[in-house]
Amino acid sequence: MPNRGISAPSHKFRRGETRFQPVSDSSHINLTENLFGEFPPVPTEEWEAAIRKALNGGDYREELAWNSREGFAILPFYREPEVSSGESPPETGLRLQQDAVEAGCKIVEQIDGPTSLIAASQIETAIQRGSDYLQITSRLYPNDSSEPGRSSSPGLAGLDIQTLERFESMIRETDPKQTGFLFDSGVYTPALAAMQSASDRAGGADKQTLRNTFFTYDPYTFAAETGSLPMPEEPLEKLILQLANLPQKTLAGDGLFYHNCGATLSEELGIVLATGSEYLAAGRKAGANLNKLSRAIWIRLSAGPLYFPEIARFRAARILWRKLLDAYGVEPEEADTIHIHAVTSPWHQTTIDPYNNLIRTTTEAMAAIIGGADSLTVLPFDSHCATDSDRSRRLARNLHHIVREEAFLEQVADPAAGCWYIEELTDQIAENSWNFFREIESEGGLLQSLRNGTIQERVRKSAEHKINAVLTGTRMVTGVTYYSDPEEEFPSPSAPKRPYAPLRQSGRLFETDPDHLIQSLGNAYQEGASTGDLTMFLLDPPRKKFTTMTPSRLTAELEERWAESGKSFKPNPTGRRDG
Repeated sequence: MPNRGISAPSHKFRRGETRFQPVSDSSHINLTENLFGEFPPVPTEEWEAAIRKALNGGDYREELAWNSREGFAILPFYREPEVSSGESPPETGLRLQQDAVEAGCKIVEQIDGPTSLIAASQIETAIQRGSDYLQITSRLYPNDSSEPGRSSSPGLAGLDIQTLERFESMIRETDPKQTGFLFDSGVYTPALAAMQSASDRAGGADKQTLRNTFFTYDPYTFAAETGSLPMPEEPLEKLILQLANLPQKTLAGDGLFYHNCGATLSEELGIVLATGSEYLAAGRKAGANLNKLSRAIWIRLSAGPLYFPEIARFRAARILWRKLLDAYGVEPEEADTIHIHAVTSPWHQTTIDPYNNLIRTTTEAMAAIIGGADSLTVLPFDSHCATDSDRSRRLARNLHHIVREEAFLEQVADPAAGCWYIEELTDQIAENSWNFFREIESEGGLLQSLRNGTIQERVRKSAEHKINAVLTGTRMVTGVTYYSDPEEEFPSPSAPKRPYAPLRQSGRLFETDPDHLIQSLGNAYQEGASTGDLTMFLLDPPRKKFTTMTPSRLTAELEERWAESGKSFKPNPTGRRDG
């Protein structure tokens, strides 16, 4: 497939291109005159001379440069001349409105009770304790591959929502004006969107939940995980356009999956851009209104432990999203509608000494909010253990409350702006991500790159590099390889078993219209259909397979490597590096 015409950026990425700008010029304070007037400016040469003296004549650009795992080097300090030519940056249209500042970063709480009763209790608690959105996981798979020997038939991973009655019982106690939904539904999105539409039609104006809802429909990530698209390309493109016409945010660029497979920051963002490009290319091919289609797309990114690079990556995401829309001729103001959802990193959570995860999720949450995420899921510190606890869920929820109500991080428009260190990181991550995106486009797009195995191999190498860095001691994992308890063993089982419900049938036949699939699915559910009656309209994967990717987590990979080598885990309680 040919390159789809995504060109290189017309200028270097630089400060001023993030979503955030001052709300009004009248609010600007002249810091130079009012605060620093007594202090004469210090030239860069004098700072560098002081650094050379401290290093006994050494060059800080060589001795103090940080060679990150992301493919770029960062110096210990930057000043404006290092990252700006002095020219005004080009207009981007990404301006922060006052109402967006007041909205803040929404609290999204994960509802993962393995039974209906536990899930109902979690929903009630989340609403009472101030969560803004409920994250409901219910994903359709052709088989359960989570463990060998489990079901080889299609089923739902997560909450068992197969009928309209079950859907309505789940949302019955929620107030759509106060609580929104994030359905982590994958290719099951058409069914849940149909149930929601049917429920709203039956409930009238007082029970309208449609506009306050997100779905994670991402057929390309499904292909990366299972080895094939959920259905042939022609009906898939029709379905994408139907989903884009719904009032909800339905089309996801799911970077979290690739993060959990080991992707770097730049790779994750580059793949998300390529996912958005697939949606836009499908719309352009069909002659759809790309302005409208772009409003249906949203982004899910991980928030990992590299604090300053994570801040920069969220800022870079908004820069690059606008560049992508511009390449497709979308109106500049549509870039403001992109919603970025962050999730604290599952890959970096540990099962040994899990209380260290509280520190990890704190810095990850702060980075996401400072970087400009619109909503955030903070995972409980024991989410990888056999069962998480009400206490850990409360701590995760309260972490966000503290950041919102006590730290006031959400009350500042782009607090990282003007920090030249972060501006340079934003610049480099934007360039690396855009270059990787263009590599994918040069192969013909995300789907073709997955067919070629390019993305799989790139992410595999990145994951291997991360794991080897820990195994060789060049990177430490607090509580696992450093400052760890020598008496503690890896817990077993070290991960929760994913609930998997086989599909059920009502014993009746239902008709659907492929050109109006969501509407006809909603009619079928209103008439008493169960998902088992409708599976063929949701999941009809082509037989041709390609290389799959498997999400994991760092400590699970370490545990496996230690077991393969025949070596027992030997923690370092002192924190000193060996060699």
